Amino acid sequence: LLDAIARSLLVSVMNAVAARVVVFNATTDIITAETWLKRTLGSMSEPIKLESETLRVGYRPDPGLPWFENADGGSSSTL
Repeated sequence: LLDAIARSLLVSVMNAVAARVVVFNATTDIITAETWLKRTLGSMSEPIKLESETLRVGYRPDPGLPWFENADGGSSSTL
C-alpha cells in the first residue's frame, strides 16, 4: 500500500523527483513503515525503490530532522 501511495504521488506531480511515505506510531514516535521511491529522470519506467539510512522501521527518526516533532509536542527543530 505504501508503494502505491508513493507511486501515485510521483505520477500526480510532474516535477517530483522522489516520494517518501513514513508511518509513525503517534504515541512512541517509532517508525512503523516507510517507503521511498525515486523517478529515473527522462524515463517513463517504474520508479526505483530506495533504502533509507536515516529513517528505519522500529526506530525513532533523528530529532535533528526539520520536519520531525516529538510525540510530547516539543519540536525538535528551531525553525
